[in-house]
Amino acid sequence: MTLKRASESRKSADKETIASLKKERDQYKLKWEAEKEKNRLAGLTIEEERSLRTRYQVQADDEREARRIAESDMKEYLDKINGMRNRVSMIQAELETREEEAKKMQEQFEEWQDYISSLVVQLNTKVAELDIEKEELQRARKQIQQLEKMV
Repeated sequence: MTLKRASESRKSADKETIASLKKERDQYKLKWEAEKEKNRLAGLTIEEERSLRTRYQVQADDEREARRIAESDMKEYLDKINGMRNRVSMIQAELETREEEAKKMQEQFEEWQDYISSLVVQLNTKVAELDIEKEELQRARKQIQQLEKMV
């Protein structure tokens, strides 16, 4: 009986050992699964972080490119504006020069007009004097013709 008891007690101890081993194995499995999940999540986190970094890098590159293009466009516009300002300044200077020339020409025109008007007056006066002389000559001729007829 002692053998039976010993055998039962051994079986009982074996069962306890087996149960204990199973329990340890299950705990180890749980730890292993937890570690595996932690590593998987860390892997995902690293992948997500890489993905985010890549997206941010692409976004930053796009923003830098857009800023570079905008700055380039702005520089072109400013160059065009400065070119237009220079042209406007040149045109204004040319306009002022032409206005001064036009004023001088207007003054010269008025001087010539005054000169021509005075010449016209002088000519009219001369014509009037000549008309008077002509009339006097015609009267003198008539008188001479009358005297010749009388003589």
